[in-house]
Amino acid sequence: MNKFLILLKKELRELITVQTIVGVLISLFIFLFLGNVIGDVTKESVKNSSNIAIVDLDQSELSDTAIQVLKQAGYEVIILSGKTDQENLQQAKEHDLNSFVEIPANFSADIQAGIVSNCRVVSKMTSLSIMSSTGSQATSGAVQLINEAISTSILNQSTENLDIAFAKNPVASTPTTIVGDKQADVDSTTLQSFSMQQTMFIPIIVFILITYATQMTVSTIASEKGDKTLETLLSAPVSRLAVLGSKMCAAGLLSLLMAGVYMIGFSQYMSGMMGGASTDDTSISNALTTLGLNLSGFDFVLLGIQMFLTILIALAASIILGALSKDVKSAQGLIAPIMFLAMIPYLITMFSDVNKLPVIVQILLYLVPFTHTFTASSNIIFHQNAMFYGGMLYQLILLCVVMFIAVKVFNTDRIFTMTIDFSKKSKRKSIIRGL
Repeated sequence: MNKFLILLKKELRELITVQTIVGVLISLFIFLFLGNVIGDVTKESVKNSSNIAIVDLDQSELSDTAIQVLKQAGYEVIILSGKTDQENLQQAKEHDLNSFVEIPANFSADIQAGIVSNCRVVSKMTSLSIMSSTGSQATSGAVQLINEAISTSILNQSTENLDIAFAKNPVASTPTTIVGDKQADVDSTTLQSFSMQQTMFIPIIVFILITYATQMTVSTIASEKGDKTLETLLSAPVSRLAVLGSKMCAAGLLSLLMAGVYMIGFSQYMSGMMGGASTDDTSISNALTTLGLNLSGFDFVLLGIQMFLTILIALAASIILGALSKDVKSAQGLIAPIMFLAMIPYLITMFSDVNKLPVIVQILLYLVPFTHTFTASSNIIFHQNAMFYGGMLYQLILLCVVMFIAVKVFNTDRIFTMTIDFSKKSKRKSIIRGL
């Protein structure tokens, strides 16, 4: 038993290191940060879901009754007065809303004549994030509430020759989705869900490539450094810049090969999905084309360029971290910052629109180069060209900086001695040796 406890203590000492503790604390901080950001977005979405924008073209007693029904249900009703859909959406935006309900001019007349009245639900799409559709869902729910109230009123009137089908559903909704200056008669929530199936795969590919390329490069450099083969390689009559370039190109080509495999698989997935699409799915696909929400061949080229820049940044940073590692085991702890920097924007961009977050959070996220890649497809789809090309320029500048540092590291003999050591034998908790 004593021998078992001794072995257990030994294993725990090897596993519970300063790197492990720091990694756990960083993970805790990141999840707290993500929880606060996504929590604030969720609270804002819930708050906005209780606000309803109404355009009353009928101005009748019955339309006023419909508005009062919403107020009694706890909605804060905002009356819009624009002459066009764009003007009404602009007024709704002032109240952090992206949709409104339009009560038609013949609302009261149709109901009294026993004709189903169609209320338009107009929504504006500016993002493909999950939380961006809550406003349009609440608007559709408001129309259903109006329908139920008027249906109850009609059924309570004991009249002969009552049309039961009409009495149960006297009010219907007609969806309209607007993107830029284009519009289509399709529900924005369904449209967003269908569109996300085409675009959500790209961030997943980027995240996988960053993870794979970083781990592969850091482990390779750390292994060569620990086995002293790196010293032999850099002592050979070969330019160190050529050694650095060959390592990056090899890892980059393998990563691109993986990206190609994933993209081929994704294209087959989309072909299969579209091949088995129903009539409704086909109409949604046509609406995506009408609204310009499909990615063209040139768009995929732009996404590929930005994806390649992202991989190169990750590779250059991982080469520096690999050079600072003492062995393969310590190298795994050093790549944690890159993993976390990739994870944070990946999760946030999935749930919310970065441009609608607090300014300080936007700045912090856009300082992370991977954020621009995760938002690239959305920026292209919604024609936010300044954000897309600005992000690509920032990535290019950052790549040059990281590459300069990597070249400086490889061009000096300090690469053989420099390490980040968190061991207890260190006089300081964290020092870079050999500098």
